[in-house]
Amino acid sequence: MARSYAVVTRTALAACIIAVLAPAKAVAQEATPVMEYRQTIMSSLGTHRGALTAILNEDVPHEGHVLGHALSLQQLSVMASDIFPEGSLGEGSRALPDIWDDAAGFGEALSAFQSAADALAEAARAGDMTAVGDAAAGLGRTCGGCHRPYRARPTG
Repeated sequence: MARSYAVVTRTALAACIIAVLAPAKAVAQEATPVMEYRQTIMSSLGTHRGALTAILNEDVPHEGHVLGHALSLQQLSVMASDIFPEGSLGEGSRALPDIWDDAAGFGEALSAFQSAADALAEAARAGDMTAVGDAAAGLGRTCGGCHRPYRARPTG
């Protein structure tokens, strides 16, 4: 009888420990406001890039919007420097720990993206659509500099 009491006590103790720790782990995996903000900035980058591509491909007749999209991309690229604080992972995040483990490499990739966004804004200010197209292509090439090594592939 004493032996079964010990087993029940250990089992109950283990269940209590699991019950206490499980919510803490679940909270750590939930999306955080910082992560959701980052996703909004990244989504905005993709939206402006998509709109600019539609203009450059002449899918829509809004050449007068090119400068606005280029300037938005430039500003968002600057904001990208602040949206990856250490430990800002959570459910739904595709950011890999390599962002923080290889901070120098990530910083270089981000700097290349920002330089490309600056070149795009400069071309758009000049109004040279050929230069805008070239700069937009250059900007697109820098996206992979971050996405390939520092972003997980989508699941599903």
